[in-house]
Amino acid sequence: NSPYKINIRQQNGYFIHEDPQLDMTCWGKTLEELFDSIFEEFSFMWRIYARAEDDNLDCSAVAVKNILLAMAEEEQ
Repeated sequence: NSPYKINIRQQNGYFIHEDPQLDMTCWGKTLEELFDSIFEEFSFMWRIYARAEDDNLDCSAVAVKNILLAMAEEEQ
């Protein structure tokens, strides 16, 4: 029951966040660009996975959906 942790590393002039559990990699030249990228990726994943019926998703997509739903539940 903890907030989502953003792990930031710098490489070749970019700030990078990777979340292997969600198969997500985001980057930006500034921290603001990185955070915008993370927000956009979460918004995309929510529309594609969290709102989809399980029958329309493969096993790995259902796993991502369950992670997203659990994260949303923790925030409430």
